[in-house]
Amino acid sequence: MHGKACRFVPRLRAGILIAAMGGLRRICHGSGLVLYRSPLLEELSIPHAFTTRVGVGGEVLCVRELDSANLAALCDASGLQTGRPRFARQVHGSNVVEVAEKAVEAEADGLTSTLPGTAIGVYTADCVPILLAAEDGSRVAAVHAGWRGLLAGVIPTALARFEGATVVAAIGACLSTKRCEMGPEVSRRFVETDLAESVLCEPGRRDHVDVRGAAVLQLQRAGVQAIDVSEHCTFDARAEFGSHRRDVTHGNQTRATSQGALIACPGAPG
Repeated sequence: MHGKACRFVPRLRAGILIAAMGGLRRICHGSGLVLYRSPLLEELSIPHAFTTRVGVGGEVLCVRELDSANLAALCDASGLQTGRPRFARQVHGSNVVEVAEKAVEAEADGLTSTLPGTAIGVYTADCVPILLAAEDGSRVAAVHAGWRGLLAGVIPTALARFEGATVVAAIGACLSTKRCEMGPEVSRRFVETDLAESVLCEPGRRDHVDVRGAAVLQLQRAGVQAIDVSEHCTFDARAEFGSHRRDVTHGNQTRATSQGALIACPGAPG
């Protein structure tokens, strides 16, 4: 895509400028573990956390490999119960799975639950992590939205599970626009999917996609008005976040450290 530049423009919805909405709150636990929390979700007493790569004692933490010390510190800092979070096998699609009492075994990029105290989550290393909660806390969801998932509609699919309830959202750290360089075939698909506002195209340069902006746009269009958005770029904030594009694509690692977006309905497990 070349020629006229197209760029995500923050929109006014119900008197709130999305780009000016609150960010996430950084928490450094006494153990040294660092995480982020959403003020909006905190106001609703929704247990949740966006983890970083900084674990207990300052050691590198990968949410997919939580040991007992990091799990205990994470739960203490976030209000989550001490049971291990439920994850699915993420495949960059649009499938959203309802979490029951047993372990999740499906391939999915979204999990949703009405079970009190049962933590569900997604893991990311550049893709957009999104936490959703009904205002009354009766249902929550965790969504993993890379560029493929955004195009496939994983966010609208997750929101449909709330059946018209008022939803609050929080978006964690992800790849920034300047680091999200894409080929013309990808940016063209964003335009064809009515997400042209999230594409930056300038003559003589490769296209870039604002995946965070695309997620906000899809949330807005579905009627979500209350959104907390992290401003951190996983590529640039090396000290706190793993990045596949930085560490694997442009680095010498075989796998990037994953951070997690975790959430649960309030209350103790049944």
